[in-house]
Amino acid sequence: MPGRHTPYGFDAFAPQPPLLDVDGDGHDDVIAAAPGYGHGRTGGFWIFRGTDHGLSTRDVRRFAPADLGIRFRTG
Repeated sequence: MPGRHTPYGFDAFAPQPPLLDVDGDGHDDVIAAAPGYGHGRTGGFWIFRGTDHGLSTRDVRRFAPADLGIRFRTG
């Protein structure tokens, strides 16, 4: 997802992602959500780490809803 174009029309980040210090390093991190990402459009979440120089695209972590214990109803 980050840094590359995909042919899937549902691969888009939700607007206004929250800023949280997820890793406790004193820098705000961004949690980006793409509700329709992936096969089956189950969605995904990415954590972009904050640094002294802003957000970093290094070591971006991706989670599927199931990784976080989230289940969405369909239909």
